[in-house]
Amino acid sequence: MVVQPEITKEKEDKINFVRESLKRPNISDDNRYQIYQRLFDEYLAFRFDSAYKCIEECIDIQQKKGDVQQLQYCQLRLSHILAVTGLFNKTRELLEGIDVNLLNDNNVAEYYNAKQEFFLFQSEQAIFTPYFETYLDGAILYREKLLSLKNLDRYTEVFTRATFIGEKGDLQQAIQLLERYLPEEKDSRHYSIITSTLAYLYGKKGNTESQEEYLILSAISDVKNAIRENNSLRELAALLMKQGKTDKAFRYLQASSEDATFYGTRLRNMQSAQLGPNIVSAYNEVLERSRRITWALLFAISLVALSLGISRIFRSRLIRKLKEADQQNKEINEKLSQANAQLSTLNNSLNTANDELAQLGRVKEEYIARLFEVGSTFICKADERNKKLNRLIRNHKIEELYKEIRDTDYLNQISENYLKQFDLAFLNICPNFVCEVNKLLTPDNQFELRKDSLTTELRILALLRLGINNNQKIAEILNSSITTIYTYRSKMKARAINKDTFEADIASI
Repeated sequence: MVVQPEITKEKEDKINFVRESLKRPNISDDNRYQIYQRLFDEYLAFRFDSAYKCIEECIDIQQKKGDVQQLQYCQLRLSHILAVTGLFNKTRELLEGIDVNLLNDNNVAEYYNAKQEFFLFQSEQAIFTPYFETYLDGAILYREKLLSLKNLDRYTEVFTRATFIGEKGDLQQAIQLLERYLPEEKDSRHYSIITSTLAYLYGKKGNTESQEEYLILSAISDVKNAIRENNSLRELAALLMKQGKTDKAFRYLQASSEDATFYGTRLRNMQSAQLGPNIVSAYNEVLERSRRITWALLFAISLVALSLGISRIFRSRLIRKLKEADQQNKEINEKLSQANAQLSTLNNSLNTANDELAQLGRVKEEYIARLFEVGSTFICKADERNKKLNRLIRNHKIEELYKEIRDTDYLNQISENYLKQFDLAFLNICPNFVCEVNKLLTPDNQFELRKDSLTTELRILALLRLGINNNQKIAEILNSSITTIYTYRSKMKARAINKDTFEADIASI
């Protein structure tokens, strides 16, 4: 199975191939416009900031040409990505500035579609609030207007009609309409949207089995097509959380959060963050079940201990009665010695289990605390950065905006804080890790003991201890190159007392 990094690279290679066309000498504005439109389509569900830049280039070209219809078309495309990122005020201003009477037939359809998307994204953000129904009604109104137009393309006509009648209450007809049409959109972006919508409709019907099936199909389609602006994986995580499948739910939510961060919009990050309290709740339920099992084990062991105590009393009586039977006395003593050994083993096992449960609780609490601290810090910094970018956009300070977007200090600070939190969490969980590592190294190659931080080499060893031994994954986590990771690992093996088993010894610390 192709993994996501390979799919992402294929996507980026395709984008770079199209972008190379811009370097042709004496390229006309019309050709540049077509290339930027192609790039916008590639970036639309992949990277928000890049899509935004491409459509801005298209708008600049059409403003210079004075082509009103093409300019309005570009503005409608811009409204989509503004709505996706949660910039609803800017989206509203942009759409209200368009005179519907000046649009051609195709742009009227684009306008109505943009309006219904605008209301739909607002309803996603306002879910579980009194405003949800109001925004949803707005989306339904513009779907109805869209259906009143002639010569709609087949996807727009079928999808709009199905969602319209579905929200009006005829869920079964909407499902049948989409399921009949679905094979026509195999392996396309529309496929993941349709399957996601089918999951939503089945969810409203209370059919969680079909809901889960279509969410899985939609999520698979998103991965295959390198779609990072998605809902399905997050919705699947929420559904599995309700079913008690906590481990899978957490992995899917983590992948969804990574996609939202890669795409670069606050709306998707906020939606992923809303599931955080559910994770804590599920963790508490698992912990409570563990406590109940522990008490059950304690009760069972107590019964065994009581039984063994009674056996000891019985043994004493037998010894007094059967002093003359030396052979029988030896056999009884042997059996009782075995029973005592079993009791001692059980007691040791109980103590070990209690220690492991206590350690597990501390590790999980430490992990969750660090997770929320890093997540909270990232969201706050991302919010501050978005506010700053919004001010620059609002004030039309394009050069400053480009400068801010190209500035890597923000990502460096996030990466530095992430590694600092990793060091603190790992050293709290494994405080003797560096000392244990030094035992595996030759005397002249010992690591210096630090209180709250790890070197890059120690971080690599820490990840090996945690079971992460793939160079690609380690490089991604530490924001480094595969070559650097490979070099570090080779050098550390060379410093080990036993080079052949060094990494296995690290994993067993």
